Amino acid sequence: VRFEDMSTEKLLEAAERRAERYRLASDTARTIAHEVRNPLASLNVAIQELVRGIDVPPERRELISVIRYEVGRIDRIIEEFMTLSRIKPPEERLAAVRGVAEEAAGILNRSQEALSRSVNIAVEMPFDLIVRLDPDHLRQILLNLGLNSLQAGADSVVIAASSSGADGAGVIEVRDNGRGMEQDVARRVFEPFFTTKTSGTGLGCTVVRKMVEDHGGRTEIESEPGKGAVFRMFFPGGAHRKERRDATEKA
Repeated sequence: VRFEDMSTEKLLEAAERRAERYRLASDTARTIAHEVRNPLASLNVAIQELVRGIDVPPERRELISVIRYEVGRIDRIIEEFMTLSRIKPPEERLAAVRGVAEEAAGILNRSQEALSRSVNIAVEMPFDLIVRLDPDHLRQILLNLGLNSLQAGADSVVIAASSSGADGAGVIEVRDNGRGMEQDVARRVFEPFFTTKTSGTGLGCTVVRKMVEDHGGRTEIESEPGKGAVFRMFFPGGAHRKERRDATEKA
């Protein structure tokens, strides 16, 4: 089942509603992050001072490690909130997308979700494919979607790209063999703060769609329960295969 996040009817109204949700989510995220991060920093300093210069018994040392880990986890959640409020307009340029994809795949392969089990993260695209986009935005998009796939139980994630979109648009997709989604979940997956997981902020896919739309592009999902998911992004800035020069021309 395919779900496009931009309707062909009433396109402008839908975009305006999403823009308002982005603004609300961004303001909310910024406020929460500010109010939580300051006392969290104080808590971290207090923990360090409590154990400074004293011999901590083993049983207490374990409790302190738990506190430090949880403080760090809260800080990572806050960083997710801040990502939405920090999104800058894309600096588009002709970019070799395979290099960006391989960098993202390398980071995902070293993630906790990947190291905890056997996972294959592959890049399938021409070496010379060039797409007009912001490489930093693309890296964040691929990391968000790849991590989402791993958290959905996927042990195979493929990052692919082509220039086969309408009007020469660049098409980039992330597909996996994870649990897949029911129709009602797939329709809401890009909504701010929507998540079916027991942890997380529900902002990862929201950031993806915001970044793609900032390029003037669109996203769509294909997913069924038990059959994985495909997140597909269309970048209208154009895509083409880079012309290869032989050694004599370069000389």
